[in-house]
Amino acid sequence: MDVDAYTATMACGLAVILLAAFSVVAGIHDVSAILFLVGGLLVAGGFTPQRSIKDGPAVMGAAYGWYVSLVFICFLAFSISYTGRTLGAAEVLGLTASLMVITMLLSWAYLSWKV
Repeated sequence: MDVDAYTATMACGLAVILLAAFSVVAGIHDVSAILFLVGGLLVAGGFTPQRSIKDGPAVMGAAYGWYVSLVFICFLAFSISYTGRTLGAAEVLGLTASLMVITMLLSWAYLSWKV
């Protein structure tokens, strides 16, 4: 049976998230926060873009921008819940949109320069 990298990464990420849910039920909250973060990163890692010949630097730059935004949202959500600090919706949206645009432009510039 052939398993591609996408399926394996998603399955591992979902297994880690389920393990984190069981640790929440058991009352181990420090471990569960770390496991949720690792599981979220694995699930987001499944969306890592695979470069093809027909994709230009702008397409890959946008894909990397989305990937970094997914990772950032996962990290931000669990760091907020772990530290107890509250952020408003406007702050989270502003941080995420700024990071996404900056990452997209930087990766587009790097890939254009590299090619």
